[in-house]
Amino acid sequence: MAGIGGADHKEGSTNTMRKTLTALAILFALTAGAQNVTRDSQGNYTAIADSAMTTPYTYTDKAGKVWPVYATSEGKHYILKTSAKSGKQYRYYLKP
Repeated sequence: MAGIGGADHKEGSTNTMRKTLTALAILFALTAGAQNVTRDSQGNYTAIADSAMTTPYTYTDKAGKVWPVYATSEGKHYILKTSAKSGKQYRYYLKP
């Protein structure tokens, strides 16, 4: 009766949990109002808010990372960075 033990049940629960979390993530992304999704220089996906516009420009920082440049409705240009401490994204405005 080893096949009936907790290992089979545990694997099924993990798959169910993974499917549930994936569905919730998709639902959250749809309700968050994100219009565009882009990939950053490391291949991670980033949702762009309604007010952001992508531009054909890129920005290369001192470390050699290439970032997509976004523009506000007022014409200010910025890149999206992620804080090492909090893990939250913030806008890094570029000087003209």
